[in-house]
Amino acid sequence: MIGVGVGLLGYVAYWIVGLLQVAKAAADAGQRAVAGPMLVWVMAIVPAAMVLIIVGIVMRTKSRSA
Repeated sequence: MIGVGVGLLGYVAYWIVGLLQVAKAAADAGQRAVAGPMLVWVMAIVPAAMVLIIVGIVMRTKSRSA
């Protein structure tokens, strides 16, 4: 259970760093029009990836205890 929490925290931290890098790159280039669609993609992909990761963790835990 602790490992799952640490894994999720690491994933969220990685995601936030990625978002900041995208925002910084967009600001540096002065292309705010590009940042909008990119953020929409990130916001769509991240929850899906989170769900897949959680499902994978649950499945692995279940197969271990079986």
